[in-house]
Amino acid sequence: MALIDVTAQGGKVGIADGGAVSMAAPAGETAFKLGVRPDALKLMRGAGEGFAASVVYAEYLGDNAYVYARLADGTLVSVRTEPNDLYVPDEAVTISVDPAQVHFFSAGDGRRLTV
Repeated sequence: MALIDVTAQGGKVGIADGGAVSMAAPAGETAFKLGVRPDALKLMRGAGEGFAASVVYAEYLGDNAYVYARLADGTLVSVRTEPNDLYVPDEAVTISVDPAQVHFFSAGDGRRLTV
């Protein structure tokens, strides 16, 4: 699971200078960690709602592929993709997040937060 430092504002959760996604945030929290697994993320080419990232490398494993990308804040995330989706290093991508599959953690003490 990747842990991404985010802030919440106006119904969106975002990374400084790195995009945002629409989702509910934990009540009373403006800065927290977003926990995401590879299946909760989706890669898109071009602009769209999500976090801006750059492909580091791709790992093709038969029926699955994992693309490793670096977010604008330096966080490395892995995204599960289809093996026919070919990505090259340094390719600019946007990463969308499935709000139903995320986890929230306190930025201060790491405890799990609920929405």
